[in-house]
Amino acid sequence: MKKFLNAVRLPVYKMLFLTMSSTGVRVGECVVLKPENIDFKERCLWVWVEKKERPVRVPKYFPKFYGKKLKSYLDVFSNRMRLCGHLFPDRHNVSHVSLKQAGHIFRQTLDRVGLSEYYALSGNRKLRYFTTNSLRKTFASYQSSLEQARMVLHHANSKITKRHYYATLKERKKEMIEAAFEEF
Repeated sequence: MKKFLNAVRLPVYKMLFLTMSSTGVRVGECVVLKPENIDFKERCLWVWVEKKERPVRVPKYFPKFYGKKLKSYLDVFSNRMRLCGHLFPDRHNVSHVSLKQAGHIFRQTLDRVGLSEYYALSGNRKLRYFTTNSLRKTFASYQSSLEQARMVLHHANSKITKRHYYATLKERKKEMIEAAFEEF
């Protein structure tokens, strides 16, 4: 992961991808985060998610190292955040980073570290599509059990977690990702 994050050239996107990989938050939930969604005391980001057709506020807990990096990021980007009201401002400081732009920078970074070509050559079709959601899958794979992954991803039951995350996280894929990324 460290190799990937070090290859991200723009600090806003580096922090965006670090946030996703450290908390398991979805890219769509992440780009709309606001500074007031941060709770340093509880070490969590408060995220609004749709549950049974109504929005619910859920905590996405983060590790201590991420909290330190987040504080540094806030110190540097607080003026830009004030202009747009979001944690991850776009380049014009009028809105948040778009999903399209996040995906574009993600793919550029994969190219920079050589993973796009690596995955394209893979014989396993599932390995060919490493996307921003793969950061959430990587986060899920670091959990010690399916039940723990279900809890931190805020899934209603473990069938969802197993189908969408653990079912695709075969040992081979995990080993390939670990070989490509150093632990952050």
